[in-house]
Amino acid sequence: MLDDLVNPMEKISAIRGNNDTSGESRKALAQVLRETAESMVQGFSQQLGDHFIFSGNDGLNAPFEWKGEDLYYRGINVKAGQVCKPTAPEPNWLNEVRGVNQGAGTWTDNDEAWYNYYTHQTDKKPETQEPSWLNDYATSAGSEGGATITDLEAGWIKYYRHESKDKPTAEEPAWAASGTPPTDKYGVPTDMPLVGATEMDSAWIAYYKDQGDLAKLKEMSEEENRMLAGMPRLSWSSLVSGDFMTKYETYLADQFPGRDGWMGMKTRYEALLGKREFHGVYLCGDRLISKLEDAGRAESNMDYLRRLGEKAETPVYLGLIPTAAEIWRDRLPEGAESFDQGAYLERVRAACPGLEWVDIGGALAEHAGEEIYYRTDHHWTSLGAYYGYTALIRALGMEPVEPGLMDRAPKPREEGIFARGLGLRVALQGAMFAALSLVSFWLGLQRGGLAPGRTMAFITLAVSQLVQAYNMRSHRSLFQMRAFGNRTLNLACGASLLLMLVVVFTPLRIPFGLAVLPPSGYFTAFGLCLVPLVVMEAAKAAGMVKA
Repeated sequence: MLDDLVNPMEKISAIRGNNDTSGESRKALAQVLRETAESMVQGFSQQLGDHFIFSGNDGLNAPFEWKGEDLYYRGINVKAGQVCKPTAPEPNWLNEVRGVNQGAGTWTDNDEAWYNYYTHQTDKKPETQEPSWLNDYATSAGSEGGATITDLEAGWIKYYRHESKDKPTAEEPAWAASGTPPTDKYGVPTDMPLVGATEMDSAWIAYYKDQGDLAKLKEMSEEENRMLAGMPRLSWSSLVSGDFMTKYETYLADQFPGRDGWMGMKTRYEALLGKREFHGVYLCGDRLISKLEDAGRAESNMDYLRRLGEKAETPVYLGLIPTAAEIWRDRLPEGAESFDQGAYLERVRAACPGLEWVDIGGALAEHAGEEIYYRTDHHWTSLGAYYGYTALIRALGMEPVEPGLMDRAPKPREEGIFARGLGLRVALQGAMFAALSLVSFWLGLQRGGLAPGRTMAFITLAVSQLVQAYNMRSHRSLFQMRAFGNRTLNLACGASLLLMLVVVFTPLRIPFGLAVLPPSGYFTAFGLCLVPLVVMEAAKAAGMVKA
């Protein structure tokens, strides 16, 4: 988390502070450390809510504890869930058959290629016919004495042949299912010993403990998004202070039989009475919208953002994501109170002039009629995230990928750059521009000679290429998308058009051999530039232009 919270620009000051004894550098280091501590407190509080308590000189009991390089939350490693099931002992078939055949001088380069493939030293499967010695040797050396191979041995053969990415899992120990009940509520075997009798037992114990810790971390109320209270520990001090009874009351409330059902019944009853707000959540027809009362910590972070924009040597982009309560304000119950996020976003934008603004709210508002937020959750959907992404990409001056891109089949690796008719389309489009330029030249030639013809051909060829740049943005019609949504393309085409106009309408036309045309000549030349737009729109409508 430290890498995410510390301003990269300020790390320079920290390095100087560690290696420089000057008072200025020491002050810079102290400032960095202070701001880093504040950022960590805010970051932990935002991510962990009520579960995080900053423990300092106030003596508060923080639920986090460092043990070596691992962070523990209420005694549970936050990295729980990373221990895999133990792998079954690997048979020595491959090395044995290789040694026997090498000793007999019958081991070939083809055998060695298949050996490397079986042992996963390479993922490239040999193109030669697969040898039979793997199956033969596995059968003869198998645990069934040459009759058949076991399921476990068959699993190793599948792994060797790359039919399975994972090595076979070892057989679970007897104690894993011998208890009554077999497991506790966290999935840990009730008869699991504290210490394994064998190395394999120890591996299974580590796996089950890890899975149990993961289950404990996930033990949260889906309705309230918080850890339900467990049975408090009884001690004389907690009983005297009253702390035990307070926690015990919370435990009874959280673990009351049928708790979720009773809470659901209460909510439905209140909804029938006309209530539309439940614990900061509005009931809006078939969906829930969370209430936002203020900007929270974003207000205190505004100064950090402003300073970041001042110090950064590269452009910094800022985009704040409004909640559904802002984008779907019209869906809120009549008279519902909600923080004016639009006005706040404008205030942030004005307060941070050094940052490039990303109008995510505007992008979402354009698609407010779509499912951009989940029906019963405050997060945006994948579609909403896509529209936010398009706002960011356009702010960066790039072209966003089109919707449905991930639904397209990948192109084969051996496919050439001009495959799928691209080469033919390039040739036809080139012929179209050549024809337009020749037609424009001929019309100018008829009007007054070589110079007018050259001028009209120059205008048509130059401007039609700019039109084609917009045509090629997408296989979809320009009228189905934001035709001028690419800021970088707009600037480039605008600059090109400006330069062309300077050459055509100023004395700079003389070195180019251009002439002054009558108004009808300019209209004709520029009119021909729109032919590619008409042709490409028709081709897209006919399905001739594909992604």
